[in-house]
Amino acid sequence: MRSRSEILGRRRFGASAITGLPKHLRRTYEAFRTGKNIRQTMSRATLYRHRADLLKHGIDIAAPLPAELLDTAILGAV
Repeated sequence: MRSRSEILGRRRFGASAITGLPKHLRRTYEAFRTGKNIRQTMSRATLYRHRADLLKHGIDIAAPLPAELLDTAILGAV
């Protein structure tokens, strides 16, 4: 059975693949990967320009990132 990422044409990226991205796209992807709301941090035009450029690399920043791929730590109540 194929994974959801394969069906949707998405790739999972390791650190080496991300370093091949231009610096401005790398920052956008890192913000997306860590769960930041990138829609609030950049203009709509920039968001869609970055999305179009990242789609060429198989990354869709408009689709929600699956929880298992997020690089955030969930901390319980202390």
